[in-house]
Amino acid sequence: MNNQGKFIKCRALLDSGSELNFVSSALADKLKLKAYSQNTTVLGISKSQKTVTKAVTICVASRLTNFKQKLQFSVLDKITCELPHTKINVENWSIPVDLHLADPSFNEPGVIDLLIGADMFFDILRNGFVKLRSNLPAMQNTHFGWVISGSIPLNTTTSVGTVNLAIQSDLTDSIAQFWQLEELSEKPPLSAEEKQCERTFTETTIRDSNEYFLEYKSFIDTHLSLGHAVQIERNQQLEFTPESEYYLPHHAVIKPENSATPSRVVFNASMPTTSGKSLNDILLLGPPKQSELFDIILRFRTHQYVMTCDIVKKFRQIRIQKHHQALQKILWRNTPEEPIQTLQLTTVTYGTTCAPYLAQRCLFQLAEDEALNYPLASLILKRDTYMDEILFGSHSIDSVKELQGQLIELLKKGGFQLHKWKSNFNSLDTDYQSNDSVSTFNELSNCSSISKTLGIIWNSDSDAFSLTITDEIQNVGNSKRQVLSGIAQIFDPLGLIDPVTIKAKLLMQKLWLEKLNWDDPIPPEILLSWQEFKKQLPELKGLTIKRSLLLDLEPKCIQLHGFCDCNEKY
Repeated sequence: MNNQGKFIKCRALLDSGSELNFVSSALADKLKLKAYSQNTTVLGISKSQKTVTKAVTICVASRLTNFKQKLQFSVLDKITCELPHTKINVENWSIPVDLHLADPSFNEPGVIDLLIGADMFFDILRNGFVKLRSNLPAMQNTHFGWVISGSIPLNTTTSVGTVNLAIQSDLTDSIAQFWQLEELSEKPPLSAEEKQCERTFTETTIRDSNEYFLEYKSFIDTHLSLGHAVQIERNQQLEFTPESEYYLPHHAVIKPENSATPSRVVFNASMPTTSGKSLNDILLLGPPKQSELFDIILRFRTHQYVMTCDIVKKFRQIRIQKHHQALQKILWRNTPEEPIQTLQLTTVTYGTTCAPYLAQRCLFQLAEDEALNYPLASLILKRDTYMDEILFGSHSIDSVKELQGQLIELLKKGGFQLHKWKSNFNSLDTDYQSNDSVSTFNELSNCSSISKTLGIIWNSDSDAFSLTITDEIQNVGNSKRQVLSGIAQIFDPLGLIDPVTIKAKLLMQKLWLEKLNWDDPIPPEILLSWQEFKKQLPELKGLTIKRSLLLDLEPKCIQLHGFCDCNEKY
């Protein structure tokens, strides 16, 4: 069905081995449906790869029955070659004339417009199976009509088999982050969708009497006592039609190494429903509102006296409109013996596409609203906040304490609290002092796997940066995929160890020039360099770098030195 509600005839290939559905770009353009971004790598035969960047939701209907269903389709320039590869003579097949074929021209070569995968394959099957003569295919009844499948005798030495598809986690994003950490880029102008998101926020967001933000979209918390979720009785559920409900899958993630939050709940708002769409598919992403991580940490290095703190449960301090809370339901019970309950989340939920935007946008709006009362804290909140952490400082202790006081009062106005205070001076009030003097700034990275290998740590006692290195990278294998994955784990946003990371980039360039398949072992020469690189990494454990860039409060001359790699190995 196109964007005007009219059905367009197309040819589909059924593939129970495919985890995704696919549509050709030609048909997607013809349907004129709104596409949304997708970043998925598809594996085919011999582990050949294709990156999919767009997807659409299509209503698929039968021309013979009343069957109709919405599905998500990934967009490919070309799904496969024309099928069948040559015209098949079916005159002697004795196909029953009373059986309506899904594709009356199945034996003639034609373009494949759609590939329907496993999520719908068995839904379309109906009772009815006919085996044609020996050495001929069989016929299966479906909602689309009778389909024919099987081997046939061909007078040719060339045979063509179907290919099952699989999905893998995308290494491209990690590699891109590795290269982009050192890039300085200007913020692009807002897109039409981002402008719409900003308008929606402005028109629908208010601050209520309890100093909480009442927000347009979603969040969750399982702690009913805090009011971040409410139990919904059965008669309350009947107030909503199925179209206005969404149930979030959820599970626990255990991180024993994180003493503050060893476990947390993860919600999956990307799970498609029977409509073929997920909650995230219909949410606006919103434009980025926070500064670049590089800018924040670089400013942090320009002060003599500094402080850091975290916002307590930032997402859960932002409530959403009641008429949207039905889109954030979960199923829950404390023990297997208890009946299943329906909980409805009332606050912005981590795992929804718009959650980071909503949280940061609320802080930005709070800073704007209170700029006259707290001018210094307002600037910090807008400029020096990344995720839930705030980094700030000044050239005198009194000034830093004034900033601290303003931040506390400003955040209170929005119902937010601050904790985990750290500073590089000893006169921090004991009420705010954190027991831990070490801040792991790699937690600011939005890729948790990066922080496990190489990250930045700030020790407030010594006021210096150091590097934490685990042994995980030593266990990385020697295939192209494994080496690139290991390199992509290096997290150095400030370029403190550029002379080291440049060697990793040179290795990466060599691997690309070799044009290896992803799981091919790397050549001996590159393997030797890779093993030597891994061997030397632990030597960085003793490296410390002073946080403050300025040794003198009134420098007479400041010089800026640049560093870049060369076209060839130096």
